[in-house]
Amino acid sequence: MPEHIEVKLCDDTVWLTLNQIAQLFNRDKSVISRHLSNIYKEGELSQESTVAKNATVQIEAGRKVQRDIDYYNLDAIISLGYRVVGFEPQESLQIVAPFAPEYTKY
Repeated sequence: MPEHIEVKLCDDTVWLTLNQIAQLFNRDKSVISRHLSNIYKEGELSQESTVAKNATVQIEAGRKVQRDIDYYNLDAIISLGYRVVGFEPQESLQIVAPFAPEYTKY
C-alpha cells in the first residue's frame, strides 16, 4: 500500500482519480479501468452517482491545457477493492472508517 495519497473530500465522500486508485491498489491503470468498466456494465454501480468530472489545467509542451479528470467516489473505490485485491468486509471497513463513518455504523 502506498505511503501517501492525497484524497479529495467532497459531499461526504472520498474522491480519487484513476491514477490514485491504481496507486492505492498497486495495479496498472488498465486493470483498474477494466474493472470499472465491468462494474458499470454489470449495473453494480451507476456512473452518474459515482463519477465526477473536474477540470484541471496542466502545462503540456509549454502551453496550458485544460483537461477533464474523472474522480471516483468511495462506493466505486470499495467495489474496485473487492474485485482487484479481494477485500474482505473487515478490511474495507478499516480503510473506509477514517473517511466516512457512515459506512461503518453496522
